[in-house]
Amino acid sequence: MIDVEGRGFMPGSTVQVWLHSTPVFLGEALAGADGSFVQSFAVSATTVAGEHHVVLTGQDPANNPTEIELAVTVVSAINTNLPSTGSGWTIEQLLLAGLLLGGGIASIAVARRRTQRAR
Repeated sequence: MIDVEGRGFMPGSTVQVWLHSTPVFLGEALAGADGSFVQSFAVSATTVAGEHHVVLTGQDPANNPTEIELAVTVVSAINTNLPSTGSGWTIEQLLLAGLLLGGGIASIAVARRRTQRAR
């Protein structure tokens, strides 16, 4: 997610938000009464790390089309240059599997304690 803030647009106008290098439409925002907006947009996980530009396209108060470019550097938390290991598991799935495994181990430990106490 990225937070985008824009100003100087015609009040009530629709502003299109694009991510450029290879243009990708991120969505639209509605300019408020003062001609500004603040909105979050999702950026695809497949976006290549590097320098990109957020381009806002809308109407200025004189009703002229306007385009504003903002430089954005996308930093990937995952090195996508690594070879595939064949695992298609997401972080959430791995965490859930870890919790289930931990719960199973805890259940076995409790059962062993009960058995030892019963002797």
